Amino acid sequence: MKLTEELMQKNEITSWDITSGTRVRKVPARLAGSVVTTSLGKATSVRNDDDLRHIWNDILDRQLTELDNRFQEDQYGIMRAAATFLPQSKTFAEKDSLRAPCDHFHISVEDAELTVFIEQLRRKVANSLEFPSLMEVLDICAPDIFPNLHKLLQVIITLPMTSCSVERLFSTAAKHTHYYMS
Repeated sequence: MKLTEELMQKNEITSWDITSGTRVRKVPARLAGSVVTTSLGKATSVRNDDDLRHIWNDILDRQLTELDNRFQEDQYGIMRAAATFLPQSKTFAEKDSLRAPCDHFHISVEDAELTVFIEQLRRKVANSLEFPSLMEVLDICAPDIFPNLHKLLQVIITLPMTSCSVERLFSTAAKHTHYYMS
C-alpha cells in the first residue's frame, strides 16, 4: 500500500476512489431473481490494505479457476510419462508413469529396454551432458536399440499435453480459412 501511495504521489493521483462519477448499474431484468456478486466493468474503491487484498484475492481466484478449466487432468499420462525421461524431474525413471500411455497407444515397453535406457541417460548426465527437453532425449534413443521407447518418445513429443495447443491450432486455422474464403 505504501508503494502504491508513493506511485500515486509521483504521478499526481489524488484519490483511490475510481467509482466517483460513474453511473450506478442496474441488474438486467432476466437476472432479477439471481444473486449478482460482481458485474463486468464495475469498479471498486481501494481505501486500505484490506480492499487491495480483497481485489488481489478475486484476481487470483479467477486465474486459478481459469487454469483449472483450461488444463484438465492428464488422462493418458502424457505429462507424467514425459517427466519420466527428464533427468532433472522429480519423477525421473518412474516405470509406473509409462503404463497409461503405453496401454493407450499400444506400445509395449519391456522393463529391460527401459532399465538399459535409463542407465544410459544417468551415465550421460554424470558426464555433464544435459537434457533440457525431450528432443535431446529422443536424439540419444536409437530406434534400432530401443524401438519401443523411441516410438513412445515420438508419441509424447508429438501429442499436445493440453487442449490449449489444439484450441490455438483451430483458432489459427479458422482465421486463415476465413481470410482465404473472403
